[in-house]
Amino acid sequence: MSCRLWSLNEDWGRGSARSAAAWRAANAGCCPVHRPKVAWNSTKALHALHDQKKSLLAAGITALSGDFQRGDAVRLVNPQGHPIGVGLVRYASDELQQISGRHSDDIPQLLGYSVGGVVVHRDELIVFA
Repeated sequence: MSCRLWSLNEDWGRGSARSAAAWRAANAGCCPVHRPKVAWNSTKALHALHDQKKSLLAAGITALSGDFQRGDAVRLVNPQGHPIGVGLVRYASDELQQISGRHSDDIPQLLGYSVGGVVVHRDELIVFA
C-alpha cells in the first residue's frame, strides 16, 4: 500500500470536526506496520461499510491485537488479516475485549458505562477500495 500524507486544508476541507477526524484517520494509517488491529466479520462489516454506509459495531468484532486507547486510529481488517480501512475507535482495547461480539444494548452492563453502541463511527472511518 502506498503512503500519502493528506493535507487537512487542501484535501479534507476546513473547519469541520468530521473532516478533521477523517484526516487524522487517513494519516494514522499511512504507516500501518505497527498500528493496532481490530478484525470484523468480513461479510457483515463489508456489507455495512460499502453498501449501507454504516458505522461498525461491537457485535461484528472477531479479534483484536495491540493496545490502544479511545480515540486512537486502528487498522480494520477482515478475519484473514486483509485491511478494509482505518478508523478512530471509541473504546480502548481492554474495553473492546469485554464487549467484542456483544450487542450494543449489553455494553452498559458489561462496562458499567457506555459511550454509545458504535465502535468506529462512519464519519471517523476511511474505507479502502
